[in-house]
Amino acid sequence: MSDWRIRYGDANGRELQSIHPSREAALIQALHLETRQKCRIQVIEGPVGELIDRETFELEHLKRQRA
Repeated sequence: MSDWRIRYGDANGRELQSIHPSREAALIQALHLETRQKCRIQVIEGPVGELIDRETFELEHLKRQRA
């Protein structure tokens, strides 16, 4: 399996990361962090240099979740 990393800032201003086995698992966790834990996603990094930046995350995933 490939590791996907979520880099985010928490409500206390700490820079953290979370590692997940798949893109889907990372996106689900990122949505949870944003909406329930009040964290701010910075970037989601895939195994071969794939990146989901903040803007793409907001446009493609976060806004869809809130609609």
